[in-house]
Amino acid sequence: MANNKTVTIPNIISQFMGNLLLLLEEGLSRLYPREPRKQLSESNFRYNRENDIQNTVINDQSTGVETGVNSLKIGKADMGSCGCEVIAVYNALALLGKNCSIAETERAFELDGAMTKVPFVPIGKYGSNPYALKRMAESFGLKAEKVSKKQLLNEEGLYIFSYWNYGGLMHGLHTITAKYNGKSFILYNYGIKGDMIMDPYEWDKRFWKRFIIGFRISEKENN
Repeated sequence: MANNKTVTIPNIISQFMGNLLLLLEEGLSRLYPREPRKQLSESNFRYNRENDIQNTVINDQSTGVETGVNSLKIGKADMGSCGCEVIAVYNALALLGKNCSIAETERAFELDGAMTKVPFVPIGKYGSNPYALKRMAESFGLKAEKVSKKQLLNEEGLYIFSYWNYGGLMHGLHTITAKYNGKSFILYNYGIKGDMIMDPYEWDKRFWKRFIIGFRISEKENN
């Protein structure tokens, strides 16, 4: 899936502003936590549980052609357009061989208040805040260590990372799970059907200037 788009100066400024807004939103949500919409959360959970996906990697967020994940609920939106952070944490659990449920993962994000909150926009329409990924992964018993772009590009491991879509803030962001073996990446839920293999040079070209935040994911020692 070749992509020759470049990141322009206006896009870099837009991404910088987006990062600040995400950090501010996450900080305020920790200082002044909102009571979760329990009725909405339970309604979504019942629906998602009836169509649950368990213990298998999800690669088809936008189409749902294999799993049907695109029609599942997150806040007042659907997983097909707004569920990438939930899917990334779920996929990390699946790749580590943990029992996992997309319905349970989505409910945890809702009850924790991890979804991005934008005034006058229905909750869920902007997905979840990438800066909440560490605590969400840890809530499922995983270890989430924040890493730099350089670490992610050079050190083997299982990662979750977020990046801006081309165009910056107004075009949203995406979060995926990736494995790196020292020679190549396997990207999960990168927007195509199936896993995508990518070498470090291509990763650098695609993600370096659009990178938001990343975490190395592993099992806690006492697990």
